[in-house]
Amino acid sequence: MEVIVTDTEVPMKLKCCPFCGGLNIDVRENRTNNTPRMDGKRWPIFTVQIDHHCARGVDVNGNYPVLASAIHIRGRDHKSAEAAWNKRTT
Repeated sequence: MEVIVTDTEVPMKLKCCPFCGGLNIDVRENRTNNTPRMDGKRWPIFTVQIDHHCARGVDVNGNYPVLASAIHIRGRDHKSAEAAWNKRTT
């Protein structure tokens, strides 16, 4: 199962989390500057970060015995970040 992220500059096909099977994946494009340029174009991307937080499990008493895991993958561009994420999940 995979999710297609389309709200980024380049669409990405990401596999689900191997630990929880979750598809709640956040992709951030980190730019050199977030303010608009004078010519109306966007600043270049210097890294693409993929974040995922597994849901915390509760026991029969409603306690959280285990902390949720957080996964952060970073690449120089969309292609390298996507390859690193999908390699990790196989």
